[in-house]
Amino acid sequence: MKSSISWFANNPVAANLCMICILVLGFLSIPETRKELLPNVSLERISIQSKLPGASVETVESSICRPIENRIYDIQGTIDLTSYAYEGICSITLDVDEGFVTKEIVDEVKSRLEAKDLLPKEATTPDVVELTVRNRVAKLILSGPVSYSVLTASARQLRTDLLEFSAVSIVELEDMKKSEIRISIPAFNLQKYQISFDEISAMIQKQSGFLPGGMLQTSEGDVLITSDAYRDSSESYANIVIAADPDGGEVRLGDIADIIDNRFSNQPQASFDRQPAVSIDVFRVGNQNITDISDVIHNHLADSNLPQNVKVYVWQDESKNFQSRVDLLVSNAFSGLVLLFIVLLLFLSARLSFWVSLGIPIAFLGTIFILPVFDVSINIVSLFAFILVLGIVVDDAVVVGESIHLQNQKGLYGTEGALQGVFEVYKPIFFAVATTVVAFLPLVSLPGPEGKLMRAIPIVVIGTLIFSLIESLYILPAHLSGTHKNEKPGNKVLTAIQNVFSVFLDTLIKWVYTPVLTVCLRNKGLVVLTFTVVFALFIVLLSQGWIKTALFAAIEGDVVVANVAFPEGSPREKTEKALRHLIAAADQVQAEYEAKDASAIEHIYSVVAPKNTFTSYSVDKSMDHKGQVIIELPSSETRTYSGQDVLARWRELAGDIQDTTSLQYSASLNPTNPDIQIEFSGYDIDDLMSAANQLAEKLRDYDGTFDIHTSQEEEKQEAEIKLKDNAVALGLTLESVIRQINRAFQGNVVQRIQTQDDEVEVWVGLPKDERSSPWYLENMHIEYAPGQYVSLSTIAAIEYRPSKTHIKRYDRKRVISVSAFVNPAQNSVKNIQTDLATNYLDGLVKNMPGIKWDVGGYQRAVTLFLDILMKYYLFAILAMYLMMAVLFSSYSQPLLVLYAIPFGLLGSVTGHILLDLELTLWSFVGMVAVSGVVVNDNLVLIDYINTQRAKGENVFVSVCEAGRVRFRPIMLTSLTTFVGLAPLISETSVQAQFLIPMAVSLAFGVVFATLISLLLVPATYLMMVEWQTTLLRLFKQTPKGGSEDLVEAAYQRGFEQGTRNTRKAVCPYKDDVLSSSWEAGLNDARNL
Repeated sequence: MKSSISWFANNPVAANLCMICILVLGFLSIPETRKELLPNVSLERISIQSKLPGASVETVESSICRPIENRIYDIQGTIDLTSYAYEGICSITLDVDEGFVTKEIVDEVKSRLEAKDLLPKEATTPDVVELTVRNRVAKLILSGPVSYSVLTASARQLRTDLLEFSAVSIVELEDMKKSEIRISIPAFNLQKYQISFDEISAMIQKQSGFLPGGMLQTSEGDVLITSDAYRDSSESYANIVIAADPDGGEVRLGDIADIIDNRFSNQPQASFDRQPAVSIDVFRVGNQNITDISDVIHNHLADSNLPQNVKVYVWQDESKNFQSRVDLLVSNAFSGLVLLFIVLLLFLSARLSFWVSLGIPIAFLGTIFILPVFDVSINIVSLFAFILVLGIVVDDAVVVGESIHLQNQKGLYGTEGALQGVFEVYKPIFFAVATTVVAFLPLVSLPGPEGKLMRAIPIVVIGTLIFSLIESLYILPAHLSGTHKNEKPGNKVLTAIQNVFSVFLDTLIKWVYTPVLTVCLRNKGLVVLTFTVVFALFIVLLSQGWIKTALFAAIEGDVVVANVAFPEGSPREKTEKALRHLIAAADQVQAEYEAKDASAIEHIYSVVAPKNTFTSYSVDKSMDHKGQVIIELPSSETRTYSGQDVLARWRELAGDIQDTTSLQYSASLNPTNPDIQIEFSGYDIDDLMSAANQLAEKLRDYDGTFDIHTSQEEEKQEAEIKLKDNAVALGLTLESVIRQINRAFQGNVVQRIQTQDDEVEVWVGLPKDERSSPWYLENMHIEYAPGQYVSLSTIAAIEYRPSKTHIKRYDRKRVISVSAFVNPAQNSVKNIQTDLATNYLDGLVKNMPGIKWDVGGYQRAVTLFLDILMKYYLFAILAMYLMMAVLFSSYSQPLLVLYAIPFGLLGSVTGHILLDLELTLWSFVGMVAVSGVVVNDNLVLIDYINTQRAKGENVFVSVCEAGRVRFRPIMLTSLTTFVGLAPLISETSVQAQFLIPMAVSLAFGVVFATLISLLLVPATYLMMVEWQTTLLRLFKQTPKGGSEDLVEAAYQRGFEQGTRNTRKAVCPYKDDVLSSSWEAGLNDARNL
């Protein structure tokens, strides 16, 4: 390595060309790198769905879910098999383990589910797909005082227009019912014309569509015989002939049925500022840029020709959010860079400060160049990673520059001085970067969506550190080799400030730091014990929940959302009433803010039956019992309040809504998850329900718990049909009876029409009013012979009973979960979880055979995440130890550095306490960076001590000298890190709040790491040497020559006396040799 460093230092042209190439390639890569608000993460999850129309929840569980589970549960590479049984549909998700290819698992699942006898013949073929996260660019809302058909037609046309652009790939219609032609036939007409639903369905299928007739082969050529009976409107279906007599009389479908096309008559699902509305979602896929798609949308809307009174509003334009967050982070990075340069000017010359600072853009642009190689985009997480590394990226250049500066002060200039300065520190610098890289490596392969979300951070940090190392060792020496002895001084004012600051530092080192260090070295045992006790105290506070933790902090958004849900089967009108109530409460919030000369709400959007558009996962079932109201807030740059402030007031004014099963509010980009979630699994549903209800009551006894729910709170009525004995006499079977009931009340989709831009279902069944009362079911006429009918209540007993709206299964067992939120101001989540696990849950399930409890959902993912993080980090610590052992050629000295790491984390926790912040996952990422800084500072410090001892210096003198010499670079690196992050820590913008804990961890951790490097590590080093000496003596390995030990001790004692800066010092020795040694130590200390 020395030869390559020398070559670049002696060939500045090569060094400059290398620098220029990195800068140019980085700049060229910026427009080509994918841009998005948040990283695009894969779920590594498979969805399996199968339908059994009209089947009860229990039937779906036993006939669909269980058979599928039993076929796929043992596929290698799969984990977390979760099933949901709903009415008529089974939905299963299967997670794929790390290291396995999801597409291969999908193929294996499909192969195992191909058996024809696996499911009932009425069930649909299982649909197996890989779930993906979809990144929405914008939601376009079309609204106005027009009919629903005008809105839907305008939305379809706008979707078609947008898809014409190459930059746009996915545009989906949202917040509108599935297109459907409903053919409702009263039971009276069926009897009157002696016809069944099956027969009508068959007639419709035979009289519509393109019907092939074969080929007519004539002498002039072949002629295709066909009949175009294509129908796509209610009028065309009304003309289908159902019955006819010999005299020409005809009965058409329109004569016996009400035919409604909901594309023209359905009420709107959504409203925008109280106007009927529909919406369009535009998504980004692959490497498409969010800004390119947004530009296409806005340019097209400026020239689009929409019907009069139809307005388009671009709602939640993520490109604007992306740009605002980019501006925020770039401005903070620039402010940090300026402050960092100012700090460098205080320590170093203007020329040296410039070249050291230039290492930052070189390292950053080099990293941007390699981002696409690792499939990392420019997003809010990767941009913050650049700010995170801003302070530590110059550490290498600072150490090299300061070392070269020291050589210049000794009289070595030019290439010789540059090389001598680099050669003194290149080994510890190389290993410091290597250990920091190893510290961040565990973050690259963390599991789950959260781990993939964070993946950009270690890649950015590692890339930046590597390019910084290249710049520090190969480019910077070439630039600093041009320094000459007779170089004219720079600006006089700047030089004067630097001289004053230099004198101040020298005074601080001589009269403050050196005496304090000497006291610490003399009382090294007390120093080590004090640090250890304080760290143990913080660990106790953290484990007992006294320090607030929230692993996945909320990411502040520009909207506030309220989701309301009623029991399944609840009428749509009840949901609409709840939405009107929430909108009225939102209007009150706006009025209150307007009274304070502020605005809280820009727009209000509400929708019945909202869909989750952020993943490809969906369940095809009625969702009219759910509703959503979204409030758009003013831009985060213009408001001084957070979304949480608006949310709290909105929740207070809205209050409780009667009969709801759930009412949840959110003001963050990421979903809100319960603080506590416990799952009970087993086979006995009664025991499961009992355990869940008892736990719910227990949770209500804790202070601060709210929104306590069990997953089986919802129930609805179920009518079970049991045939009487006389049914058999009439030739009826349970299957034939249920089939007739299903065709009437469930209805049947007899056709699917493909239009230019839509799929329309044709449904046949009873009218809505004949499906709205048990009376119609009990008196339904069942056909037992052609033209012969009997009422259902005559041949069957109907038993009404409560039924579950769904059944959840996990790993082939039924599961009921209990969830709760906790107010951190009143209680600690950790305390509640510990009390439940230790004192309650085991006793609760003790008398329930086969019932087990476990932490569920989000909490299970967090536990797994932290377990894997800890395991990976232990491997990283081991690798760091091995590298430092090689550097120091010692088994024990690396332990000194590793021993210091936890105390750096103590500073991170202290920063959170001082600023009243919660410890989040981002905080732990900052702590990883702190561990790297602690290692960096101490590697150089201990390497210097070892170098001095190798020259024959006394160990005590070597430690003191190392502290004095390394004081400036350690303080400089700490200050540059702190000031680089200071703008972000002081940021008041609501959108930056979730990033601040990471910055606080690193900034305050570095400050504390300075104390560790300058005081704790020297004391620990000296203690270790004494222990080693004692052990050698115990094992009689000390070489003869005890008088040398006495001389050494006398010198050390004199040196300690000299560092106290007392004018009069009395020699304690009478022996001339020892007295001389004591005086030598005294004089050496005073001459420092």
